[in-house]
Amino acid sequence: MDDLFTIIDARAADKPDAPALIDGQTGHVRSYGDLALRIDHVAGQLAAVGVVPGSNILSLTVRSRDLVELVLAASRLGASILPFIGAPYCGGLVRARAMLRPSHVFHDSIGEGFRRDNLEGEIWMPLPELHGATPVPLPPRVPDGTGTLYYNASTGTTGVSKLVRATHRQVVLNSEAVAQAFSLGPTHIHLSCFRHHCHELFARALVSGGAAVILPAAEDPFEVIRALRQFRVSHLMAGPRAVSVLESALEISPGDFSLQVVESGGGDLWEGLRRSVAALTGAEVLRVWGSTETTGVVFAQRPGESAERHTIGSPLPGYEVSLVDERGEPVPRGERGELIVVGEGVAREYLEPNDRLVSNRFQSGDIMRTDNDNDFYYVGRCASTFKVAGVRVNAEDIERAIQQTGCVREVMVLPFPSRSLGHVPVALVVLKPGRRLQNIDMDVVANALHTDLEYPAAFIAVEEIPLTVGGKPDRKAGAALLPGHLPGHARRWRFKPMKWVRHYWRELRGSNVLMRAARHPRRYFTLARRDRFKRHNAGSDFTDSGQGGPPPQAPPTRR
Repeated sequence: MDDLFTIIDARAADKPDAPALIDGQTGHVRSYGDLALRIDHVAGQLAAVGVVPGSNILSLTVRSRDLVELVLAASRLGASILPFIGAPYCGGLVRARAMLRPSHVFHDSIGEGFRRDNLEGEIWMPLPELHGATPVPLPPRVPDGTGTLYYNASTGTTGVSKLVRATHRQVVLNSEAVAQAFSLGPTHIHLSCFRHHCHELFARALVSGGAAVILPAAEDPFEVIRALRQFRVSHLMAGPRAVSVLESALEISPGDFSLQVVESGGGDLWEGLRRSVAALTGAEVLRVWGSTETTGVVFAQRPGESAERHTIGSPLPGYEVSLVDERGEPVPRGERGELIVVGEGVAREYLEPNDRLVSNRFQSGDIMRTDNDNDFYYVGRCASTFKVAGVRVNAEDIERAIQQTGCVREVMVLPFPSRSLGHVPVALVVLKPGRRLQNIDMDVVANALHTDLEYPAAFIAVEEIPLTVGGKPDRKAGAALLPGHLPGHARRWRFKPMKWVRHYWRELRGSNVLMRAARHPRRYFTLARRDRFKRHNAGSDFTDSGQGGPPPQAPPTRR
């Protein structure tokens, strides 16, 4: 079946009382039979307030069952809807509205503050006013898999809104592929914490015959835990940042869960976090990769497979993938290359044409590699690579090495100008509660890196890592958190073989910066003895608290 409404009608005829949508706040259940009737009712209300087939509309609402019904009703009427979920990104909203030119904007309290910015011809209407309208009769529906289900706003790491059109056929194809990969069925209860990909709130559940919990406060980890227990959720979808926050909440509020799978995409899920959440919930924590342009998940680890390897799994049916170099030529197996995705599940083009998405071919901007089993490994973004002494390094490789220490909650590695090397890596870190910069195990970092040039020149403690509206690290905003300069010994260190160099880490007085200097061994030990003597007598030169601190760590040894 290429049409989502055909699937809903079939479920309603077969099991009309089976739950389809569950309000995560009130617990109210909408069955498949009621959902089919409700879609026609809301579509009639849209027609009554002036929405016509072929028009574009916009919604500014929180996650809710009303939002899901509005998206389905707009498609039932033949209109195209752009759902902005949660507090919309102002710049992205203005740009998206300028591209879409909606005739109507439906909003709740979140969208109320944007009414002053309405464009010419827009009709703004609160959702209660829409739901109070008397519906008008609609003509019989003709199944059409090419019809628009909704528009999706993608920002990714660019911060610029790009609109793509998701059709019924693309959504059904992706949902069926995911349902097959995860063996989803009528007994599964789904909860999505993804901010974008509106159809992932409900489409997988409806296609597989299960039920979807729609939780408005999906950013609150304790609300998520409550919903997991109350509704016995079996399948959770969340990005790595949300999984990290959920881990902290689970440590405070442990308990029994019915979770079978925690699916994490939208970034890199590091191994320590995966193991911790698996132990706290008893579920398999599986990595996936997808994008707005591909209508959702393209790669997925399968349940029962070993999740110990840092793979994102193999491609789902309906997608053809390849890795290419900077010239667009295929790379040998095992080599790194940029991911290209082609297939019916890929959007045809952006609303404003762009060379990265043309004729169902998407140039992702993500660097990956593959092994002999056709499993793919996420390396990082093309934009996250930079050169140190002429050698290309990837910031996300360094971030994974730092995360292995277990001291940091989040980390972002950025290039910092260096006279001798061009750039040196500098790490912004959000420390876990009770941890300090000096607690970072430099041996773990050094042994996890490929080359000495990847070793960070400094660690800088920050309160939070800036994110884009899509929830991905915002490296442009992160660069603004870097200091104007680093002391010369950190900025101008010269690369030497590790047997001649020891990394001496010092924490600046009254600062949140921990930096290294490359020293000759004899000079290093002279400095270390001097620093221990000064701490013993003064206790304030090399700690951020002014109360003394542990002795300096031994220099890291390379394997």
